[in-house]
Amino acid sequence: MTRIIAVMIVALAAAGLLGCPAARKPEQPRERTFIVPEVSRVAFDTIDLKAAPKVVRDIAKTVENRDAATWAHSGGKTYLIISQGDRTRNYDLEVDDVLQRLPEPGFTWIDVTLAYSGRKAPRDGGEPVITVVRAEVNGIPKGIGFTVTGLETAGQAPGAAKRPAAPPVNPPAGQGAPAGVKIELPSPGQEITSPVTVRGTARAQGQLRVRISTPGGQIVREAILNPAPETGAFNLEITYGPPEMPVPGEISLISAGGGDERVLARVPVVIK
Repeated sequence: MTRIIAVMIVALAAAGLLGCPAARKPEQPRERTFIVPEVSRVAFDTIDLKAAPKVVRDIAKTVENRDAATWAHSGGKTYLIISQGDRTRNYDLEVDDVLQRLPEPGFTWIDVTLAYSGRKAPRDGGEPVITVVRAEVNGIPKGIGFTVTGLETAGQAPGAAKRPAAPPVNPPAGQGAPAGVKIELPSPGQEITSPVTVRGTARAQGQLRVRISTPGGQIVREAILNPAPETGAFNLEITYGPPEMPVPGEISLISAGGGDERVLARVPVVIK
């Protein structure tokens, strides 16, 4: 009897070792890594200004009849607003490409290419010429730059008002800039922070303004300038919202009047 019990115990132990493998723990799911391309094309379409959100229409109203390009974000969409003034009014405009660039995590930069081509006949009337483009951008962009093509190669469009080229930085008298117009501070290439002091001389006609902007035409800040009556000297302190990272830009001295504006002097800076 004792032998039978011992044989049964051995048999049961063997069955447990050979017939029932140990239970395995379920494998933990591996984390998936998503790679976002540093540069990608953005889908976009041109819409009628009347169909744009109110904030876009309000911005378009402020830049109409000027050569300007700006943008707004509303309702989860990014809108590009391009206005054509005297210089480009008699050109056709197309948004040629929209690229999304990610120079670093969490920072989205949109690069827009504007293609101009000369019209065969001038536009009639004085209605504002404004193009609104809706772009499918991931999130809210930190900045948008505009690259302009076609204006130099297309030549002067028929009927377009001739406009002198913008003068170089602080040009001396006799080289295209009015005498007595000069930006003394900041210096060319200087890094600026808010508030920035702009000093110089502005003996010129019209409403004078000092503008801080990016090369793409995005206005960072603009202030009315009231120089000294006799000497034209000015010393203006301007406060602006700093960007998240330094960007190239310029400080311009603008003369406005008669629905037109002219750059009297400009100096390149780095906006911080």
